[in-house]
Amino acid sequence: MKITEQQKTQLAEIAEKHQIKLMTVYGSQINGKTHANSDLDIGIFLKENPKSFQTLLAAQSELEKIFDNYRLDVRYLNSAKPFFLFEAVYKGKLLYGSNYDYAKLCAKSFKQFIDTKPLRDLRDKMIKNRQLKLLNKNYA
Repeated sequence: MKITEQQKTQLAEIAEKHQIKLMTVYGSQINGKTHANSDLDIGIFLKENPKSFQTLLAAQSELEKIFDNYRLDVRYLNSAKPFFLFEAVYKGKLLYGSNYDYAKLCAKSFKQFIDTKPLRDLRDKMIKNRQLKLLNKNYA
C-alpha cells in the first residue's frame, strides 16, 4: 500500500485536529494477504483518552475521505488488549507519528504480549480440556 504526499499531509491535519499521537496500518494490507473484499485496518493512538465517542467517529469519517477506495476498519489503541495491541502495532507499520513514540509503543505492546502469554496458554489448555470432556461425554 502506497501513501501519497497529499495523503500524508491530510493525515497530519486529521491527527492535529483530533489529538492523534500515532496511526498504524496493520492486517492484510501489511502481511500481503489481501483479497477482493479486504479492508484497510487502521489503529489510532490518541494523545489522551477520547472525550466522547463522537470525537472518535469524526476522526474515522475524515479518514474515510482520504482512503475512499478502501473500506476502513478503524480501531482505537489506547485501551486495546495486549494481543490486539501487538498485532496492530508491533506487526503493523507507522502511518503517522514520530518514530520514537512508535518504538516506545512497539516495546510496550511486545512486553504486554509476552507478559500475558501464560494466561493465553492457560485459556487454550482449559478450552482443549473442555472440548475433550464434551467429546468423551456419554449422551445415552
